[in-house]
Parts: sequence; structure tokens; C-alpha cells
Amino acid sequence: MPKQCFGKSHVPLSPAVRAGDFVYVSGQGPVG
Repeated sequence: MPKQCFGKSHVPLSPAVRAGDFVYVSGQGPVG
């Protein structure tokens, strides 16, 4: 799965919730 960084603007391309500097993707751990 490719790494995606959206900065301050979160684009809903995948079920992920941005929390601080980490993006929590459904089914995965925190990626930064």
C-alpha cells in the first residue's frame, strides 16, 4: 500500500483518520 501524505488537508481516498502527525489507516498501524 503506497504511503500518502496530505499535510493539513485530508483527502478521503482511504478509510483513515489523521491524528496529530500520524495517519491511522483501517487495518494498519500508525504511519507517519
